[in-house]
Amino acid sequence: MRVSVTVLYLCLAAAFANAAKNLVLIGGGLADDNLAIWNEVVNLAGGRGVAKIGVVTTASDDPWGRYLYYDNMFVNEYGAASTYYVPITVNTTDKNSDPDVVDSIQQQTGFFFGDGEQTRIIESWFLSGRVESPALIALKDTYAAGAVIGGTGAGTTCLSSTVMVTGGLSWSGLVYGSCNCTSHPDDPNDGLTYDPDGGLGVIDDVVLDTHFSESGREGRLIRLLADTMGLSRGAEVGVGVDENTAFVVYDIGTSSQRGTVLGENGVFFADMDHAHIHFNPFDIEHVDCHYLTEKDEYNFLRDEVTYASYKKNLIGDEMNPNAETSSDVFSNPTRQPRQYGEFRRVAVNLLDSRDDSHTCGRSYMSGPYYYVDFTQIEKSSAAYGNHPNYGHRLISYEDIHIDIDQSSHPNCGL
Repeated sequence: MRVSVTVLYLCLAAAFANAAKNLVLIGGGLADDNLAIWNEVVNLAGGRGVAKIGVVTTASDDPWGRYLYYDNMFVNEYGAASTYYVPITVNTTDKNSDPDVVDSIQQQTGFFFGDGEQTRIIESWFLSGRVESPALIALKDTYAAGAVIGGTGAGTTCLSSTVMVTGGLSWSGLVYGSCNCTSHPDDPNDGLTYDPDGGLGVIDDVVLDTHFSESGREGRLIRLLADTMGLSRGAEVGVGVDENTAFVVYDIGTSSQRGTVLGENGVFFADMDHAHIHFNPFDIEHVDCHYLTEKDEYNFLRDEVTYASYKKNLIGDEMNPNAETSSDVFSNPTRQPRQYGEFRRVAVNLLDSRDDSHTCGRSYMSGPYYYVDFTQIEKSSAAYGNHPNYGHRLISYEDIHIDIDQSSHPNCGL
């Protein structure tokens, strides 16, 4: 995975240098019985009977209720020694400077940020003027000393120091662009918005998004990267984590640093290094995209993907003669019944076809339509997958080129 994960390595390695550190970046929708992910958070926090998890439910509109859920899951279901309710919410922001809270944070061996609205986390964990609160400083220091940080949904999105997405759908983002605002003037309901000051600052130089493939957020991530990568907190790399899935980065800052995908779906990487961008109207060419699935591992120092042992090169083992298309490539929620994960479906189907190296998809929303071209590149693209008898077909790919514009292509069939 040539560029995107290399940049991801650099940003993660630079985050802290004092001790080996681990991050569990979950895309939301974490199932109660996802043993691999729950157990990994507990293991990285010290293991069963040892792990002390600080639970941060600031993003939720019911912080105490969500804490009780996580307390039950971590302690009763997955064997953590204890949990600590971190009492910092939008209604108790003063707790971010409470010495007792700071002391309790320093006693934890791991932290878990729950889902909800990431803006609540920013509002609650910083002092006025976007100054880090004593609680945030303590959390970062404890992490630097080896405590794991896990997050799900908004609890992952908030962890980067780069611009932080706060809302919006792909089609609206492509049409109207992103806005440094709380409500987009051209589309108050679905407009693409972001915080230019970023998140909590645990990860540098990578934009994070979650609930990803299921919600068709590929377009909004690519547009946000295009609009903001020239800013002081912009980035050329975006990572989108699917639901019930985690991207776990181990031993950050050491020679053993590696990332592994755990869970049901996958992790999407968008690399803008070679992209050609035009505005008014927006179109973009040559976005390098990658997608890794369960048990695929990336070695940051060797810049090398090791695919799960049960997957094999799809050349000669494709399941379909031709690639498919989609008339709802960004899974628009107004379409009923909603078609979840259409971008992912089209991309992996292309890699699983014998005769095609190109396909496309179209937005469900019109005025204008936006089209996505998916292209395999000879000697560059790679795809590995498992046999469907494994349970369900899982396909990982590297270096598919994506173009997005308003032009219908003759081979698209849409």
